[in-house]
Amino acid sequence: MKIISTSLWGLAGALLAGCAADRSEMALNPVGPAPGQFAATTQSGAGSLVVYSACDVNPDFNLRDEDRPRYTDYQILTADGRMLKFVHNDTGTILQRPVAVSLPAGNYRVVARANGLGRVAVPVIIASGQVTTLHLERDLSLAR
Repeated sequence: MKIISTSLWGLAGALLAGCAADRSEMALNPVGPAPGQFAATTQSGAGSLVVYSACDVNPDFNLRDEDRPRYTDYQILTADGRMLKFVHNDTGTILQRPVAVSLPAGNYRVVARANGLGRVAVPVIIASGQVTTLHLERDLSLAR
């Protein structure tokens, strides 16, 4: 009886420890610009970032079309983890496109929602005159 009681307490402790672990962010491999893509930018040494984050599941009744899918907002961090920019990822037009953000060439980290994974941290590389596109709207949990 003592063995069963000890085993049950050990199992309960392991389950509670697993629930208490921080699973709010998952790190993925770096993403860079696709070869041959050029950004429409006038800033010297700048590139563009387009993030197709997971769509917001809640309707926005302030829009003309509340059923239109909207990409969720995200954060851009510097390579050392400092907050650089919060991006409201909606162009505000009828087109269902994410916002293009102009950034100086360099290494950054995007923290955004991804389908099937929750919040993820993705290192991104911005190259001068090129577009870096990050797709998180697909079900990435199937790619593990």
